[in-house]
Amino acid sequence: MVLLKTHDFSFMARFLLIIGAVCFSLHAGNNPISHLDECYFHLMEANANVPNELMEEVPLDPSEMNYRIYGAEHSETLVMIHGLCGDLRTFDSVAQVLAKYYRVVTYDQRGQGCTANFSSGTLAKDLKGLLDHLQIRSVHILGHSLGARTALRFAHLYPERIKSVIVEDMEFRPRTIEPAASAIQANAESFECALASLRVPLLVLAADPKHCRIVTPEAMRYIHGLMPEAVLQVIPDATHDIHNSQREAYLKAVGVFLEEVVTGKRKVFPPYHPD
Repeated sequence: MVLLKTHDFSFMARFLLIIGAVCFSLHAGNNPISHLDECYFHLMEANANVPNELMEEVPLDPSEMNYRIYGAEHSETLVMIHGLCGDLRTFDSVAQVLAKYYRVVTYDQRGQGCTANFSSGTLAKDLKGLLDHLQIRSVHILGHSLGARTALRFAHLYPERIKSVIVEDMEFRPRTIEPAASAIQANAESFECALASLRVPLLVLAADPKHCRIVTPEAMRYIHGLMPEAVLQVIPDATHDIHNSQREAYLKAVGVFLEEVVTGKRKVFPPYHPD
């Protein structure tokens, strides 16, 4: 069963959604990095004339967020967070499969042209508001690219609500962001503290280096140094959007990892104690 929640869009929202759709089509090409750069360009143009009052990081009203719930009958919950220039539809095909075993929540992140300046902390608070609205206490969390930044920040801010984290092809090195590109502030942040404080199982999925080098060998070694128990996996022939380019291998990697976590086979770190 799939539950849908949508809301009416204003003219401005519709206009900005068109920009997001253009970005999404660019992102579907064979060179993800260059197309992501084009997405940044379109987002910077879109945000150039956004009034200052819209640039405040005000939490979203969860009742007005677009989301889908698959497999609502299950007790274990997996939240899947899309990347830049995408939306919840990117996970449709894999979410339907995972919903055989888990309650899967997908939703539209803010900032895909609809809201300007945002940080990973704001995105994480949006997710907390949605989960509170849905009365879901603890989750497994999966994020793709920008969505992975949201996932890691959520785990950092709300460690008591996380069972495991799955990172899909996220660049671990902070990007250098021009002032005009404040709409993608989350991409300029460091996640070293978030990774170092993580106390739940972690799976990192990386695209095939011959197609995309967002997760570098240096990044893999860095993650292993911080978290030797983390699972680091390169998916052969995968492009940046692994969940679409190598769907079966993606589902296998995610499914095996989640099963090991749920059954207790995957090591869980000591409880988190904030300073």
